Amino acid sequence: MKHFSHSLFVAILGFLAAPCCSALDLPDLVERLRPSVVGVGTYEALRAPRNVLGGTGFIVGNGRQVITNYHVAHAQEDLTEKTQLVVFLGRGRNPDVRPAKLVAEDRFHDLALLEIEGAPGPALVLSDALVREGEAIALIGYPIGAILGLYPSTNAGIVSSISPIAMPQASTQTLSAEQIRRLREPFEVFQLDAIAYPGNSGSPVFDLKSGQVIGVVNSVLARQSKEGLLKDPSAITYAVLNIAGAGDHIVSSSSIYGGTYNLFKYTLGKLGIEVTFVEDQDDAEEWAAAVRPNTKLFFAETIGNPKINILDTEKVA
Repeated sequence: MKHFSHSLFVAILGFLAAPCCSALDLPDLVERLRPSVVGVGTYEALRAPRNVLGGTGFIVGNGRQVITNYHVAHAQEDLTEKTQLVVFLGRGRNPDVRPAKLVAEDRFHDLALLEIEGAPGPALVLSDALVREGEAIALIGYPIGAILGLYPSTNAGIVSSISPIAMPQASTQTLSAEQIRRLREPFEVFQLDAIAYPGNSGSPVFDLKSGQVIGVVNSVLARQSKEGLLKDPSAITYAVLNIAGAGDHIVSSSSIYGGTYNLFKYTLGKLGIEVTFVEDQDDAEEWAAAVRPNTKLFFAETIGNPKINILDTEKVA
């Protein structure tokens, strides 16, 4: 097995929802680049479903080479004689399924190079230009897998920060072995304000001016190496951050699960999202009084915790 290395920075998603950047000809750019973005997963003839998508990748080089995250390719390595590592090309309910093999890897940067069979596909160009904070970017991938077919999603934003992959801690007791190694061999990553989900792992991040690839989406490195503000995000976290971002405001009932309360009161504040708690969730006027011009969301539990009270959804709405 060869070790794959490239000067690409790994893009770490900051999970901050913000208005995306406008860019001329973005639809044209997406249409041109989308055929180069592929799915990475497994195929088994007698399995239901036959195709299982594990992540995203993109075509480079001679058109038969695919870059993805190592953890995406590695997750498919536990294969039986009936299960095959594959790459999905095309768009729709009947993608072109190509057998693939792992030909090179860079576990430290969580990158892998696959080789696919068949005719070559359109290759993306890897940029060697200097990337600056504030530059407009977009990413293409498969955030919800292939449940409804192979339909890639595009999210746009900016490079909000360029920071070291691992930060020094006050105590060595808080450092993992991976963090220690990355402190010794540091490299920088991009934090983006574009939303991405687990299926986006391996997605290309491209510069809107040139259409060239400047990074690869990866949230696993963030969890392993940086002191993430969100650890193992819940469905509530994903839902909130898909609607609200830095500078926004949400209103929540105070009669909610304790873990959610702590998420709203402490963690979201670190992401720039302010939360106002309504003490009496049955008081519609209290909800209305809490609304601001930047309010994006009302949150409540239909059976409150710990009061076991039922929200009058119609009155609050």
